[in-house]
Amino acid sequence: MRILSHDFTTPEKIVLAVLGIILVVLAYYKLVDEPVRTQKAEAQAEQAVLQTELASVQAEVSRLRRMEEELSRTDRSVDVMAPYNNSKQEIAFMNNVLGSTNTRFSLAFANVTRSGDQIRRDFTLQFTAPDYETARQAVYRITHGTYRCILGDLTYSVNNEGLASLDTSGRFYETLVGGTPDVALPDHDTFGG
Repeated sequence: MRILSHDFTTPEKIVLAVLGIILVVLAYYKLVDEPVRTQKAEAQAEQAVLQTELASVQAEVSRLRRMEEELSRTDRSVDVMAPYNNSKQEIAFMNNVLGSTNTRFSLAFANVTRSGDQIRRDFTLQFTAPDYETARQAVYRITHGTYRCILGDLTYSVNNEGLASLDTSGRFYETLVGGTPDVALPDHDTFGG
């Protein structure tokens, strides 16, 4: 009994060959090409997510490095408040800063105020310097000096001769820690703002 003993003609052989090739190409597409393309697309999507995360981390590292550099440049001498009563040293400090810049100045201290162990010594300052840069350096030295000091309400002007005039109020900060109270120190909280 011969069931499959048919001799194929040339056109039938060509059709079978073409069908075989189509079957091989279809199998390759379904079993190899399509999974590889899917994996490649997934990998590219994951790469984009990772690149976004990397950029974010690099920005954070850059920000932290800038902060470290800023901290390393910061003058550590102003991190500690001087103990109360430091008024003589503060007056000598201001005289040293302003006297060394050839400025004429007027310095007036107000009453001391207190909140717990923190002491505020307010003052007003007017001075005239030979030029803007000298005035700027004096302000920088006052606010970045040995004694913790903040300036506010700063008014600056230059006259026709180029002299720089500055009018400001400021505050020195002190602490009772390590200091000795005296009669000028209020015995209770007097901070009003």
